[in-house]
Amino acid sequence: MVQIIEKGETLLDRVLTVQPTQRIKRQRQSYLDRNLVYTIERDRIEVRVMKETEGEPMVTRKAKLFAAIVREMPINIYPDELIVGWYDPIPNNCPLPVKYTPVLEANLDLISSRDRNPIFITEEQKRELKEELIPYWRGQGNWEKTRRNPAHYDPVPDGFPSELWYSIQAGMGSFHVGHFIPNHERVLKKGFLGIKKDAEERLSRIDQTNPEEVKKIPFLEGVIKAMEVAGEIGKRFATKARELAEEEVDSTRKAELLKIAEVCDRVPANPAKTFYEAIQSVWFNQFGSPISSIIGRLVIRLP
Repeated sequence: MVQIIEKGETLLDRVLTVQPTQRIKRQRQSYLDRNLVYTIERDRIEVRVMKETEGEPMVTRKAKLFAAIVREMPINIYPDELIVGWYDPIPNNCPLPVKYTPVLEANLDLISSRDRNPIFITEEQKRELKEELIPYWRGQGNWEKTRRNPAHYDPVPDGFPSELWYSIQAGMGSFHVGHFIPNHERVLKKGFLGIKKDAEERLSRIDQTNPEEVKKIPFLEGVIKAMEVAGEIGKRFATKARELAEEEVDSTRKAELLKIAEVCDRVPANPAKTFYEAIQSVWFNQFGSPISSIIGRLVIRLP
């Protein structure tokens, strides 16, 4: 005799049958309708800081670059957002591999008109890229001016152009949020200021008589600066949320903005206490890590 057992509803079944809210529908449609736009602010800041710090240890330069980006990049909070922050000033921004791709300059005039994934770029941005930003990264010293070096990469495949191979490997992890996964658990438990304390403690134990230990000092000093600045990310968005709440006429959205401010007052500087804070902290850590290799290395381990 065959007994028929009815399968009960699983958690996955319930999740897959949940109907999206109007907020989710609007955000989804906004994503589908978006047109890619290049913003130049980050590339402009990077060249300026790298010029200003020539001759300093690379880790120090990266820490100063990270600080400049966190403090100077324009920020905003967009309608329907509950988790805030973007790698660039606008959600539909598409970064360009200004440092890594030798063929970029020759193709700037084609980017906006290509059939697949056109990226809007202004004539003034093209001029600045060609005359000021791209030339800085070109030629002897190109790789030394970045945190990457071809010696660290896999061997170039037979028949593959070496410059293109290095561009691919360098570019994939350097400016795309999804190509780097840091240790979120550490940030959630300690916050960036807690990690800063770890670096300060490690720096205090440096054996000044050991050359190998002394080599770690610039990194640890860079980490301390980067973690201090990283803790400021939330404060900027908290301030922005309160400014928008002052002008908001919809009571529901006003309450959401004030909640965003409350969450960002705490994270990512401090450990997350709630699920909402955890999600926001993870997102800040995720889009902040590609900006600075210091953050990426430290949240994995201290030397």
